[in-house]
Amino acid sequence: MLTTTIIFSFFLSYSCLTIYQQSHYCKKEYYIYFLKNIIYYNLIPLVLFIIIYFTKGIIFYFLIIILWLYSLSFIFFRIKLKFTPRIIRLIFIYLIYFFILSLVPYINILLFQFINLLSLPALLIDSMISKRINKKYINIAKTKLDNYKNEVIGITGSFGKSSVKKIYYDVLSEYTNVVIPPKSFNTPLGIASFLEKTNLNLYSKLILEYGVSKKNDMDELLRLKKPNVAIITEIGPMHLKNFKTIDNILKEKMKIIKDANIIIANFENEYLRNYNYGNKIVLSYGFNYGRYKAINITDNSFDLYDNDKFIIKIELKLNGIHQILNTLAVLSYLLFFNYDINIAKNKLLLIEGEKNRLEVKKTKNGVILDDSYNSNPLGFKNALALLKNQKGKKVLLTPGIVELGHLKKDIHKKLIPYIVDSCDCIILIGILEQLYLYQELKKYNKEVYLVRNFNEGMKIYKKITKNICSALLIENDVTDIYLRRLIF
Repeated sequence: MLTTTIIFSFFLSYSCLTIYQQSHYCKKEYYIYFLKNIIYYNLIPLVLFIIIYFTKGIIFYFLIIILWLYSLSFIFFRIKLKFTPRIIRLIFIYLIYFFILSLVPYINILLFQFINLLSLPALLIDSMISKRINKKYINIAKTKLDNYKNEVIGITGSFGKSSVKKIYYDVLSEYTNVVIPPKSFNTPLGIASFLEKTNLNLYSKLILEYGVSKKNDMDELLRLKKPNVAIITEIGPMHLKNFKTIDNILKEKMKIIKDANIIIANFENEYLRNYNYGNKIVLSYGFNYGRYKAINITDNSFDLYDNDKFIIKIELKLNGIHQILNTLAVLSYLLFFNYDINIAKNKLLLIEGEKNRLEVKKTKNGVILDDSYNSNPLGFKNALALLKNQKGKKVLLTPGIVELGHLKKDIHKKLIPYIVDSCDCIILIGILEQLYLYQELKKYNKEVYLVRNFNEGMKIYKKITKNICSALLIENDVTDIYLRRLIF
């Protein structure tokens, strides 16, 4: 039994580390996941252990093998564990913790079976060590940024930050030396790790993404560096589980403008349009509102206006109407500071979208619209509009939108008309999470499937579109932490 328990706890510990990493080392999210999945990880194995304890002969060994195979399923995640320095340190902490638990008489085997729920001491030790290490890196980064006297452009918003950052970098690089952090390095530690290997003196402009997911996040980022130019892309229902209301999101995000000289804001967003900016210089943009507008939009082109004055016709390689808004954020800056807009026009013809953000992938019988890195209502609608214009059977594969808090049902309900209008078939991921959306969509006599995970959804897609022209929209591909582990 001891050997079996060690093997079981090894696989369970792998799950612990994977989920802890996916939760961004947040102990609360870690425990929410394992408590939601306590039947899968703990109660079913416990029943098997009890049965094995009272069993003898060939049945005993058969049940042992069943338990080993069951525990082996603990390591299968959509997003694999990355063996970062922190995870390697955690592994050593776990080993020490295991040794201590093994010394507990009588119940040590039972403790190993619940290591996922009893790992708080190990996680607390890791948090204390990481906090000290991170503080050192952040202080070094702050010193670097304090000594950097050139322009800093800060981008925040509920969504669209990474896309705007990339367009800014691609376009401004045609005029001067610009540097940005890779991917979504938008936390103090992420920015610090980027600056560790970056010589800022080589660049005349630094573009930073200010990611905010809970109260006071912006304060930490601004202590690191206050931007000269502040860009706000959107305000919407993201991270509502933490913020509770959109007004709280607005309040937190708009802290970025306090010390900025120039503010660039998307006035298509009503929260930004109606916000009181005081005496700040605001470069507003949009389709119907703002100083800089995109008018006469056709597919991926539009006419750029400064108030009522026509400036230039812009064509994009980027897909989706939301990318026109993202481009306007950059063009507003260029026009205000009198850059040669023709250089930007030529560059915009070459810029492709980011991977997994409404990325168009051609297949043998159609296309896949990979929007798996998006998770917001506006992006969802724009992706559906693009799907609607595709040829063949139109299929949506999605787990819906996460972190919507108490507004989850209302927001998904508002998406239903767009889904019904754009799709022939809908594959929903999450047996319990998307049951409401499944039931609502069935009322429209649509072909709807409810699956446990992404892989199961892809199998259904391939089956129903075999040898026919089709278009698949993958809208949001959530990490394992948002899904329930169900039995095989």
